[in-house]
Amino acid sequence: MRSLVVEVQGTLDGGTALHAAQKRTAEVERAVFAAVPQARRVTWIPRCPDGAGLAE
Repeated sequence: MRSLVVEVQGTLDGGTALHAAQKRTAEVERAVFAAVPQARRVTWIPRCPDGAGLAE
């Protein structure tokens, strides 16, 4: 059996709090399932802007 898995990468501000990132995850998942009803699973991969929050 086949299933459609959708992976979404999104950039969040480097200072985004964990609770805000988790809220965004739920929003992205709902939006993808609404737009792509065939999707069986959605994976949200949050990223920060290049170099943001990284120690030098």
